[in-house]
Amino acid sequence: MSQARVWRVESATGSVIVKAAPGGEEARFYADVAPRLRPQGVPIPRLEHHETSEHENWIVLEDARTPLPDERWGPDPEIAGGLARLHASELVPPPLPGYVAEWTSTQNELALSMLPEAARARLSGVLEGVRREAQFLFEPVAWISGDPNPTNWGLRDDGTLALFDWERFTRAHPAIDLAIAVPGLGTNESFARMLIAYAVAGGDARMGRTVAPRRALALAKAWTAVGLLSDVARGRTRPGIDVEWLRWALPEWFAEQFLPMA
Repeated sequence: MSQARVWRVESATGSVIVKAAPGGEEARFYADVAPRLRPQGVPIPRLEHHETSEHENWIVLEDARTPLPDERWGPDPEIAGGLARLHASELVPPPLPGYVAEWTSTQNELALSMLPEAARARLSGVLEGVRREAQFLFEPVAWISGDPNPTNWGLRDDGTLALFDWERFTRAHPAIDLAIAVPGLGTNESFARMLIAYAVAGGDARMGRTVAPRRALALAKAWTAVGLLSDVARGRTRPGIDVEWLRWALPEWFAEQFLPMA
C-alpha cells in the first residue's frame, strides 16, 4: 500500500522480486539486519542485489511466489512461530529503527475526515480516548515486522514461509504484529485464536499483563485502521487504493470493540 513500486521479473532460470522505494530503510534492513535474524528462525527472503540511485533504493529479492493460501489466513502455527521468534530475537549491536510507530491526534482527525459524516461526531471523543489507552503499544518491547498481514507472506517451492515488506521494522509491542496478522478488522474470537497460536509458539512472555492481551490486539488493530485512513487522506499510499469498505465498516467495529467500555 506504500508508494514503493514492485515487479516480479522472470527469466529462464527463475524469478525475483524487484522493489524501488524512495526511502532506504528496507534496503538497510535486508542488507544489515536480515542476515542476523535468519539464523534465529525469522523467515525473511534472501537479498539478491541492492543498488541506490539518486532518488530511489532498489532491492532484488528471492521470490517466494506462491501466495499464502486462504485457509492459512488465520492463526497459522508457522506464522505465529515466525513472529514469536522475531519478537524474542536479540540484535547486538541493535540497529537504529528507520520507522517509528506512533498514534497522534492528527492521525485521528485525518481518519475521522474519511468516515461517513454520521459516524464522526459519535466516534471523535472515543477515538481520542482509545488513542491515549494504546500508547503502550509503542514502547520498545520487542523487534517487530510492522506489517505481517496475510498478503505479505509467500511460500517458497519447498513450502517454507517468507515474510516480505519490512519497511516498518521497528521496536514496539508484539500485539501490533499479531493484530495485523489477523485478517480484516478482526473479532474477539479471531484475536483469541491468534493469541492461542502465539502462546503455543512460546511468544506470550513478551505480551505483558498491563493490558489484557485480547484488548491489546483490538487497540493495535484500531491503530492500523486509523493509520491507513490517515495515510490515504495525506496521499501517502499508492494511487487508487480502495478503502471504501473500511470507511463504512470501521464505525460499527469500533462501537462493538470500544463504546461499551469507553
